[in-house]
Amino acid sequence: MDCFRRRLALDNIRLWALDVYPIVRDFAHLYTRVAAKCDSEQTMTFLAETIFEETGSGVEQESHPTLFRNFLRSLGVAEAGIPAASLTEPGRIHWKFCWDIARNGSFLEGLTLVGIGIEGPLPDLFRMLAHALQRQYGMDAAALKYFTIHTVSDVKHSRLASRIVSELARTAAEQARVREVLFQLWGLQKQQLDELYETAQPRGKAVASR
Repeated sequence: MDCFRRRLALDNIRLWALDVYPIVRDFAHLYTRVAAKCDSEQTMTFLAETIFEETGSGVEQESHPTLFRNFLRSLGVAEAGIPAASLTEPGRIHWKFCWDIARNGSFLEGLTLVGIGIEGPLPDLFRMLAHALQRQYGMDAAALKYFTIHTVSDVKHSRLASRIVSELARTAAEQARVREVLFQLWGLQKQQLDELYETAQPRGKAVASR
């Protein structure tokens, strides 16, 4: 809400962007690890389309990590200045959890994580965020393309994942595990955001210039 009301300095938005970048950078790799466990030809066809779109649909400049780096560049962060790991400990714990589930979890657990847990909440959030960054902070459409793309693509991706998960999670134990993965993920994401908010600069009308 502080971002939407222009009460956050751009330094704080920059810190958030750097902290979440490792998940953005690795997301297609996480999805690929999950998809490799799929034993259904039809389901794999759908997942392959999601991965294709995440990597730019064959256009390197349109890959989602590239678009996010464009956003970082608009915040004054050169590519050489992007750290390899999240800056906060909760961010690193969040990243590790995602990789643990993708590598070691079942296909059901992994698809729950990437397709519902990560992609599901993003369209509405990113729609509001793109609007705020453009209106309140004067950022242009090119810098915000990462967010505007996800207001459309993640609706399709998360609906597909939700349908597959609902078909696979037949037993009470499987359904309980789906809920467990989701609440663990969202709890870790909240801890990461809480940590970033704790370190935010004093809020006010003044916003750091780009």
